[in-house]
Amino acid sequence: MLVDMFVKVEATTKRLEILQYVTSLFVDVIAHCTKNGDATEASANLLYAVYLCINRLCPDYEGLEIGIGEGLLVKAIAQSTGREIARIKKDLEAKGDLGLVALASRKNQPTMFHAQKLTLPFVFKQLKEIAKASGNKSQDKKLGIIKRLLAACAGDESKYLIRSLEGKLRIGLAEKTVLVALAHAVILAKLGEEAESVPKEELAAALESGTTIVKAVFSELPSYDLLIPALLEHSLDSLQERLRLTPGIPLKPMLAKPTKEIGEVLDRFEEKVFTCEFKYDGERAQVHGYPNKDGKLELRVFSRNSEDMSMKYPDLVVQVPHSLRDAVESFVLDAEAVAWESTAGDDENGTEGRLLPFQELSRRKRKDVRAEDIKVKVKLFAFDLLFLNGKPLLHKEMDERRALLMKHFQPVQCEFGYATHRDCTTVEEIQTFLDESVKSGCEGLMVKMLKGPDSTYEPSRRSINWLKIKKDYLSGTGDSLDLAVIGGYYGKGKRTNVYGAFLLACYDDEQEAYQSICKIGTGFSEADLEAHYNNLKPLEIETKKGYYDVGEAKPDVYFEPRVVPVYTAAKGMIDARGISLRFPRFILYLFELFISLRQYQLYAKPTPPKALVPYVSMETFQKSQAYGRDKARFSIISDACSHLFNLFMVSCDIYAWAWVWSGALLALFGAPQNELTQSAMWVIVTTAIREVESIPLSLYRNFVIEERHGFNKLTLSTYVADTIKEWVMGIIIGAPLTALLVAVIRWAGDYFVMYTVFLFTAIALFGNVIYPVLIQPLFNKLTPLPDGALRDRVMALALALNFPLKDLYVIDGSKRSGHSNAYFYGIIPGGNKHIVIYDTLIEKSTPEEIEAVLAHELGHWAHSDPSKLLVLMQANMVLMLSLFTLFIHNASLFRAFGFQLGVGTSNAPVTESYLPVLVGLELFQLVFNPTDAVLKFAINAFVRHIEYAADRFAANLARPFPTPSQLEAERLLKGDMSLSEKPDATVLDWVERLNKTDPVSGEIVVSEQAQYTELLGRSLVKLHIQKCVSNVY
Repeated sequence: MLVDMFVKVEATTKRLEILQYVTSLFVDVIAHCTKNGDATEASANLLYAVYLCINRLCPDYEGLEIGIGEGLLVKAIAQSTGREIARIKKDLEAKGDLGLVALASRKNQPTMFHAQKLTLPFVFKQLKEIAKASGNKSQDKKLGIIKRLLAACAGDESKYLIRSLEGKLRIGLAEKTVLVALAHAVILAKLGEEAESVPKEELAAALESGTTIVKAVFSELPSYDLLIPALLEHSLDSLQERLRLTPGIPLKPMLAKPTKEIGEVLDRFEEKVFTCEFKYDGERAQVHGYPNKDGKLELRVFSRNSEDMSMKYPDLVVQVPHSLRDAVESFVLDAEAVAWESTAGDDENGTEGRLLPFQELSRRKRKDVRAEDIKVKVKLFAFDLLFLNGKPLLHKEMDERRALLMKHFQPVQCEFGYATHRDCTTVEEIQTFLDESVKSGCEGLMVKMLKGPDSTYEPSRRSINWLKIKKDYLSGTGDSLDLAVIGGYYGKGKRTNVYGAFLLACYDDEQEAYQSICKIGTGFSEADLEAHYNNLKPLEIETKKGYYDVGEAKPDVYFEPRVVPVYTAAKGMIDARGISLRFPRFILYLFELFISLRQYQLYAKPTPPKALVPYVSMETFQKSQAYGRDKARFSIISDACSHLFNLFMVSCDIYAWAWVWSGALLALFGAPQNELTQSAMWVIVTTAIREVESIPLSLYRNFVIEERHGFNKLTLSTYVADTIKEWVMGIIIGAPLTALLVAVIRWAGDYFVMYTVFLFTAIALFGNVIYPVLIQPLFNKLTPLPDGALRDRVMALALALNFPLKDLYVIDGSKRSGHSNAYFYGIIPGGNKHIVIYDTLIEKSTPEEIEAVLAHELGHWAHSDPSKLLVLMQANMVLMLSLFTLFIHNASLFRAFGFQLGVGTSNAPVTESYLPVLVGLELFQLVFNPTDAVLKFAINAFVRHIEYAADRFAANLARPFPTPSQLEAERLLKGDMSLSEKPDATVLDWVERLNKTDPVSGEIVVSEQAQYTELLGRSLVKLHIQKCVSNVY
């Protein structure tokens, strides 16, 4: 029955189905045993079934464990099935589950006769014999029992037998579910056949009520040996009176919830009475004292996991009775065992001594510690009294329990004390007390409800009535441990070919030795383990170095101490990847995709807007729509590629790896290694990585889409030359500016926002000056506009507007594209301006049309739009940098992108205390990007406003009116206006218009009041068509 239930549970993940299967098993066990009226057998068999379901043999505090080594199990399978050990190991490597290997081996084994069926009592007792076996021939005894059990296995029994012996059933059955199933089974068994006639609502209420009682009882007295007989013999209503906290049987302790801000404490305990206590950096200890058979006080010390630590802390067993006042016969203390170094003048409270870190305790053996071997003293700090003189105190309020603690226990110098506590009411008081605790060597504070019904003790619960504040939980702070990997443990199952766990150590300057700290083997993916194996394998050494202090740890291999991961306290409680990057960016991408799809639908419209019908032929419109569809499709695909590439960059920790690679490159080239140089190199590396995504898309856009519609004038050699020039200029100009930016931020300190904005403003102004002189000539040739009608009209327009025109140029835009444009540069107010006209615009437009284009551009000058935009951009930068001040020292931001704090191949490692500011700024921008998109709506709205204003400015200019014959001649010469120069502007969705910086649609109508000619008004429509951009922002 038991194995059949295991099979069903393993085949599902539905909680209610699992509960039903386990409940049915327990009901059948009870019914089978009580059929003959044997209540004792029912109790025993139900107990065996429960223990086998949770893969244990007894309560935790008895310390009897099943776990059998893999080697012995492989040997047992080989000998019981007649297979070679090598074949079994090969199967294990392939399957990764020794239970499955045993099952397959048994299925292929010929049998001459069937062994006696396995029963619950027989299997449980045999497993207990295996666990108890000790001595020289214990391995042979264990092997013999396992072989007999395997020989008797039928069906899937061998699989679950081997898994039980390994200590891992792997069926997803939690002990909480087993406890609920036990409560349900007892209730249903007592109802018997009557259960079917009970209304569902009534039965559900009875099951829920019974479960609540069983959970409460078990949390106070976690012993199935006592619970199951009581469940079967007595009513549920009397259970809580019969089974109560008993000294000698540890209860699961009450736990606290972590909090990230002190303000959360006041929010939780608003208008409530609470107290703050030091949170000591030690080991939770539950101390039980009770009379033994001889009437003498017996002491036992239990861990938070109910393990008996009395043999680990024999000094506590001796010390605690010294603190008892008169009339204490039995008790249960909740306390913290802390490593302690006494000093001269230590008073009765131990305030003059010194707390030592937990690592000092971790060096102790787990059991059989002799008094003469103890090098570090332990002091017990009690913070709760749970039982006193035969009476449980769990349901009394905290202040009453504390009063009883202080009444019946007294501080003893260097041995026993109370947890330092203080009743605080404000954030400042809590912060001050927190600082005191940290200064004293503690981890932080515990904040507890002191009075009221919520101040009772809640066993086995992580309650909101207890909060813990550790300095590494607080936002933006954290302590890290620089640990080196000095040992490795070979993996099992699928981890056979790699190291499955690692021994970490820190270097002790005083002892000049590496002190082992912990063994870590969880949280690694298969890829992680393979990477760690490849990195650590070359560092293997034959024997342990003399300066490795590893205590009782016995890794399979030792390493040179070169790889230094950094682990932060409470990392698992506040996950670094809690900064959710993917979801907001994905929402932003979906929004942009929504806009693109709406716009794409408009490219299927068969006719142009009414306002453009007089100026656009059907052939031109159809070409426009075709070009728009191509560009829209490409935009959707390229946006998807960019989004996936961004996810790749974040998911694979490319930003973190780029920092490591940049340090390695500096070392390779023999360049100075510091934050300035490595930040500059990091920008180069990340930019180069992004080029992997951008170059293929750029090639397709230019040489496929633009070529298909006749706009591409680039040759492949020109494209390559331009790309190389861009890279070189980016390095020559970008690297020094990057270093300058880092230097300014570091120099300015808390005032970096103001100085950074000044720096960017200066760069923008300086760039506007040098770009046309030094940079643009590398890509395009500027030549003076020759004398003629066009030059005359432009000069006259400038003169009429008092525009400070100095030079008038033609740019060879046709060298790369068939698109047209015109612009002016010279952003400094009052300074000389220069006008640049594309040769393609001159080729395709009349002087009057070009004059209209320039009239629009000069409208921006007349309204001081460039200066307004510069101010707006700087204001946006101030906002962004001000928000960045909240993250500039936040190590969690770096961890979220995969940075291992403390790791570096250069003199500029990323550490808790020194985070590279430029990297932090870039990472912050990635996080800020979805929010920044909202701000861009406001910016785009302003840009649309100034574009309309420039339109009105140009349309209302009083210029010479062409004669009718000139208009007619120009119509015949040019034909219909060619919207194919930027045809995606002919039709524009309203959502798309919100995201465009230039307003373009068929709704733009030439002003009827314009003093300018119809020809020039028509040129304004053409202007917007040419200037419209297809990307969202």
